[in-house]
Amino acid sequence: MGSLKRSLGNGDIKINKVRYINSFKDVIDEIEPPFYFREDKSGLHINKRLQQVYKFIPYSYECEVRALYVDISKEPGKAFSIDINELIHEVYVSPFASGWFVDLVKRVSLEK
Repeated sequence: MGSLKRSLGNGDIKINKVRYINSFKDVIDEIEPPFYFREDKSGLHINKRLQQVYKFIPYSYECEVRALYVDISKEPGKAFSIDINELIHEVYVSPFASGWFVDLVKRVSLEK
């Protein structure tokens, strides 16, 4: 999670480990979702429970983390810069991949 946080370089984007649950009823009854809290440019406080950090137990093998940004504006989409060199350390290509795909990955990953 450290390299993801550093690559984003934005404290308003919260990094959370996904919690794996049996059902969303568990979230309502037994588990308290984490809070997302920040102050936006206008001084408005955003305080929201994050339901997006849950997934069903059959997906627990993914050991997923999520980067979440809560935006209460009506604007469609939000762009963020990211330091890709901080985020990606290695690229693995299947040994069964075609030669053209291996060449493509090499060309794209060597571009700066």
